[in-house]
Amino acid sequence: MFFDKNQHSTGMSIAGAAIKFIVISAGLAGCTPAFNWREVGFDQAGVTALLPCKPDRGTRAVQLAGQSAQMSMAGCESGGAMFTLSLVEAPTEQAVKSIAQDLKDGSKATHSRQLAHGRFIAQAAIYGNPKEGHDGPGAFSAQAVETFLSNLKMAGAK
Repeated sequence: MFFDKNQHSTGMSIAGAAIKFIVISAGLAGCTPAFNWREVGFDQAGVTALLPCKPDRGTRAVQLAGQSAQMSMAGCESGGAMFTLSLVEAPTEQAVKSIAQDLKDGSKATHSRQLAHGRFIAQAAIYGNPKEGHDGPGAFSAQAVETFLSNLKMAGAK
């Protein structure tokens, strides 16, 4: 017989092949990138950003600059840091500047960027002390910060 039921043509047993498969699979799982970029947005204001992971979302009323405003957020954790996209709808266009400043001043973000248009303020922010990601040293690099912040877009914003 050319080969028996317990051996592959290479002479490796089925048990040996299974062990090799498990070891290779475990190694590949460890290579999962820390950042799996995806576009996320808020349609009502034409806001989009790239987040490095699948976000959770929420909306609530907040007090900013002594005024009540509606805030929507999308955020997720990757590479040891929290990445968030916030959208605040100010009660009037006149309140936008003071609300944007209060949002920025009250943030404990290590990196952030804001855009505003009409009654909306969008903010991309990174919170925490990022750690190296799963794809090796420097995974959370200046390039990751730049990718996140530079991809904040808002229709009509300058």
